[in-house]
Amino acid sequence: MRLQVYLCHPLFEGDIKQNIAMVDELAFYAQAYGVAPVSTHECFREVNMDNNTEVADAIASGCALLWNSHEMWVFERKLTDRMKGEIAICKTFRKPVRYVSEKKLRKGLKPY
Repeated sequence: MRLQVYLCHPLFEGDIKQNIAMVDELAFYAQAYGVAPVSTHECFREVNMDNNTEVADAIASGCALLWNSHEMWVFERKLTDRMKGEIAICKTFRKPVRYVSEKKLRKGLKPY
């Protein structure tokens, strides 16, 4: 069974479509290193950001993904407020947090 890893990466800051494309790429590299990647980016793909109910449902789904993950990998040099919130939730759940640069991931992490 693969280790389930929650990918923490910006979504709303900057170009959302580019951020989703980037987390898709990061998920590809993470999977190549032997883990099962998950992220809230999947929950927010089709969410109407003007609908508070849809946003709340997507956030709840993201928390469930995080709860069921074994650890979190944090990507990006600058942490957004949302990322900091996800990291705090992860620590509350007593899950390991691993900071990984996108460059390091592409070069090759030590597989599990």
